[in-house]
Amino acid sequence: MGKFFVVSQVLLVSSLISCGGKTGGSNKSKEDQWKEFVDGNTPKFLVKAQNNCGVGIQSFSDLNFSFSRYFESRDNFVTYDLENQFFGNIIQSNNNGPIKTSLYDSEMLYGYDYKWSDEYKNYEIIKEYDFITENAGNDLFICENSGTFTGNFYESAGLNISQVVTQTFNKIKEADPEIKIDPITVHVGLKFKLQQSFLGGANNREIKSQYRTDNAFYFGRDKILAFLPESEEAAMAAPLWEIPMVGAHEYGHHVFNTLISSKIGHVHDKVGSCFKENKLESLLKNHYFEDRDKSHENFTLRAMNEGFADLIAFYTNSKSERSLDGVECMENNRDLNSSTYGDGTKKYFSYTAQIRMDSSYNYGQDSDCNTPDFQAIHEVGASFAYIMDQIISLKASTQKEKLQLLLKWTNKFSEVHPVITKKEPSAYIKHAVEIMAVLINNEVGTSSKNIKCEDINQHFAGYDCEIL
Repeated sequence: MGKFFVVSQVLLVSSLISCGGKTGGSNKSKEDQWKEFVDGNTPKFLVKAQNNCGVGIQSFSDLNFSFSRYFESRDNFVTYDLENQFFGNIIQSNNNGPIKTSLYDSEMLYGYDYKWSDEYKNYEIIKEYDFITENAGNDLFICENSGTFTGNFYESAGLNISQVVTQTFNKIKEADPEIKIDPITVHVGLKFKLQQSFLGGANNREIKSQYRTDNAFYFGRDKILAFLPESEEAAMAAPLWEIPMVGAHEYGHHVFNTLISSKIGHVHDKVGSCFKENKLESLLKNHYFEDRDKSHENFTLRAMNEGFADLIAFYTNSKSERSLDGVECMENNRDLNSSTYGDGTKKYFSYTAQIRMDSSYNYGQDSDCNTPDFQAIHEVGASFAYIMDQIISLKASTQKEKLQLLLKWTNKFSEVHPVITKKEPSAYIKHAVEIMAVLINNEVGTSSKNIKCEDINQHFAGYDCEIL
């Protein structure tokens, strides 16, 4: 195994620096040579529509920008006032807003070394490499405000992301004016390349490279929000940056990171919090199950992070903006108004769901994205979000009131976390929901404790309340 570490590290570093070509010299024996492949989907890299701004442009007199947006199953052309979202002609917050800067043409690499495990009949991670910035990118600028920004252009994507992130931030500040959230760096159309080396198994001595596509990520350590390009193969209803729920969801991860993860010492960004299922996580399922054997909180907190981000998005977007109608695999699964997943399964922690959540055994999963996998963080998070909204909605009626309760819950949860950290995932999530119920009952006064144990137990098979 020591030999593998040395060989694979040299290979990966070499391939990251050269970004091409086969590794290994001609003097190597055949069994020592490695093959390099490019796989994955074909990215549709974004392009810059406006390149030459001329001389002397400092700012815009008209900050009403029109761009393409997707909601309610169709493309819409919308106009928003983007006040405080430009520094000169660069898409960047001023007046203490949420975006430190928006970058385009940025490139990052990361990678993994794997070794075949006869025990798991799958590959295990031997070494994980941190992100390497190949191109830091450039400040995303707009030359002129003319017409409607649309298409596969950096300008259209950047304006969409800025508007929804700023709106989400403003709604949170309205709900809690005292809250402090650090600004983020936005990578628009990030060229994000994964390189993997394999030893043993069917892919022995292969290096595979691919660009990640059709997703959005948040990296907690560096406070980065990144939207990846679409792919030629994906049949998406619209680019993810045109779907308001996506940008708000990713910013919700930043809020979770600020109000919970950083306080309890759990800033997870090895793979990044993403909007859609991360195919890498499916490949590494056994690896994550090993992590869960050591610490259930890793899986549970990441699932709750996904649910919390959905709640933030739902509470900060209007009814039309939060619509996921027509968005494949998201339409029911991530809609808090839907009590079921796409296949009709209830968003309910049944006995089967809890057993699978709590187990380190890999049950596998149907390939249909509308069938929930209760060993995957997005599906567990979707049920958590739905149940939390059901409890919150028993006492709060407006989006602002619901958001206020959710933000207050983060403080209580962070305080209680050390006590519940060793619980199984199903019990951990149940306790987190009970914390919200107790918070609500205390908010309305001791003479009006209207949320009862049965209000929570109807969402969890076989559970009785612990603290309510």
